[in-house]
Amino acid sequence: MKLAAIYNVFSDSVDLLPNNIDSIRDSVDLVVVVSQRTSNFGEIDEYAMDLCSSLTTIDSLIEYEPVDAKPAFNEKRKMEIGLDYARTCGVTHFLFLAPDEYYFPDEFEMAKMDVFGKNLMSSFCHVLPYVSPTRRFTKPEKTIVPFISKLVDSTTIGRFRGYPFYVDPTRQISPWEGHELFPEDYMTMHHMTLVRPKMRLEQKFNNSTARRTLKRCESDLLTLANDPTIESHSFYHGFDCPLEAVPDYFNLEEVINKC
Repeated sequence: MKLAAIYNVFSDSVDLLPNNIDSIRDSVDLVVVVSQRTSNFGEIDEYAMDLCSSLTTIDSLIEYEPVDAKPAFNEKRKMEIGLDYARTCGVTHFLFLAPDEYYFPDEFEMAKMDVFGKNLMSSFCHVLPYVSPTRRFTKPEKTIVPFISKLVDSTTIGRFRGYPFYVDPTRQISPWEGHELFPEDYMTMHHMTLVRPKMRLEQKFNNSTARRTLKRCESDLLTLANDPTIESHSFYHGFDCPLEAVPDYFNLEEVINKC
C-alpha cells in the first residue's frame, strides 16, 4: 500500500502547513502540495509558494495558475492535478487536506490501517471546528470530511447524486461503495477553521469559496476567534453549541503569534 497526502494551499492558511505535515509524515508515503501565487479572486500573494519551497517534508510542490472561472472549479482542478501526479508515483490510496485540517497522529495511523485492513474503497470522519489553538466546539459540525480513499482507474472528483454524507461539494470522491464513517470517538479531523494570524484570517474571508457567507459574518467570526469569554456560538452548527478549552495539541499558538 502507498498513501499520498495531497494538500490544497494558498497563503491564508500556509502558516499551518509545516506542523500539519509533521503530524502525519510518518504515516504517509508521499506529500504533494498544489499551491498558487494568485488567489481564485485575483489577489496576488507569493507567500505560500515561498514557504512551501523551503519545506523539505514536501515531496512534490506543484504551482497552479487559476483560470477565470468559479472558485470551486479552481479548487477542484487543484485536487485533480495533485491526484494525477500521485497516479504517476504508483500510489494506491490518497487523502485530500488543507493546511488547517489536522489529525492526531495515533488516530490517523490507526484509521489508516483500518482502511487498508478492511479493503475500504473510501472512508469518512467527523469534523471538530476550532476557533483558536486552545478553544474548540464540543460537538462536530454537520459537515463530514472524506478521509482515505482507494485510488482506482475510475476515481473522480465532482458532485454526485446519492453521495452518502453531507460533504463539501468540491471534495466529493467517486467511487465510494464499500465505505465507512469512523465514529467521532475513534478518530476526528480537527479543523483549525479560525486559527490564523489576524491578517491571514481576513485573507481567508476574502478568498474562500464560501466568501459570500464568511464576509457577511466577518465581524462576528473575528470576535469569536479573539474573545475567549464567548461560551457558545451557532455559526458552525446551526444551534448554540458550547465551546471548551483544550491543550494546544498541535503547537499552533507559537505559529500564529510569530507571523
